[in-house]
Amino acid sequence: MAPQFSLRGLFSHAAEFLSQVPISPSSGSTSLTPYKPLTSAPSCPIDGPTSCVSTPEDGASCCFVAPSGRMLLTQFWDQQVHAGGSERDWTVHGLWPDLCDGSYKAFCGMTPHFNNITEILVDQGHEDLVKQMNRYWVAA
Repeated sequence: MAPQFSLRGLFSHAAEFLSQVPISPSSGSTSLTPYKPLTSAPSCPIDGPTSCVSTPEDGASCCFVAPSGRMLLTQFWDQQVHAGGSERDWTVHGLWPDLCDGSYKAFCGMTPHFNNITEILVDQGHEDLVKQMNRYWVAA
């Protein structure tokens, strides 16, 4: 059986990750304490920088996402309930690559390009996903 993925699980993992990022730089502390969730995985310091430069000095920093810089998780909470949703619903607006200079790339590559995503998902037995998409990602 294939592993099951859910938005709740995704946000739970995102919340765990984001809880490791300081809101403000720590004062008076110059030593870095690495956060190592897995012993063999690279990790960034728990009190690492809250901003970045456009290129890392060593070119391989785990705190740098090439060719961008950082990934920004963006959420929107609308003032009014969206069509099909409820007052308790919210969605992720996007995971944006930030170039660390105040700019970001506006578009991903346009290939491959599919016009029939709903049909493809239904043909693969993902009717529940289509139902969720129709509720939360309502086309304007």
